[in-house]
Amino acid sequence: KPIDAEELKARARTILRRSRPHKGPSFVASGQLQTMSLPSLVLGLEGDRRTTRLLLTRGEARGEIIFVDGHITRATQGPRQGEAAVYELLNWQDGAFQLAAVDPAQQIGGEVAAPNQGLLLEGQRRREEIPDLKGRLAGITGPLQVPPAVREAVDRKAPAPMTGLVSLLDGARALEQVLVHSPFDTWATLKTLLRLLAVGALDAAAPTTRSTSSIWRRAS
Repeated sequence: KPIDAEELKARARTILRRSRPHKGPSFVASGQLQTMSLPSLVLGLEGDRRTTRLLLTRGEARGEIIFVDGHITRATQGPRQGEAAVYELLNWQDGAFQLAAVDPAQQIGGEVAAPNQGLLLEGQRRREEIPDLKGRLAGITGPLQVPPAVREAVDRKAPAPMTGLVSLLDGARALEQVLVHSPFDTWATLKTLLRLLAVGALDAAAPTTRSTSSIWRRAS
């Protein structure tokens, strides 16, 4: 019989679309993380090979994850970029989410190279360790600060994220404020603070004078 190839392809697409199993997240434009966790959203969007923006809010905090064909390619959350933003957002147990169209003009910075499964597994590991890390810093209750010599050494030698974190340790912010504004995710911030504490470069009292070179070598 005469066959219209385009009509045949259209009919095949319709049949396949009707028979595709319902995967949840691809049919949900918005919702609450309490009922659909971020890992579940990631897995659903990956399974459906979606290209979309996942916008997340929790109070005044905002986050965004870009998916291309189901793979996370970019992420931002406050001062955090890339994988640090993904790990921080995976800590969110409550809040709201919304799916939106991807605007290529807004895809600047925050690149993510790790695969989704790797991000989810590492994010889970970090989240489980956070209570213990916080407990080890429980004795420091006042504003955190480092000696000026340490800050100067970091400014000269360290990458930008480390410089950004140390700039927060100016004696004006307590632990929770540092965690909010850190360019690292909560786990990485706590690990860095514990390293500084171990070498005597972090305190909640007046900073003491130490050898800049010896402190930097031990902290790094």
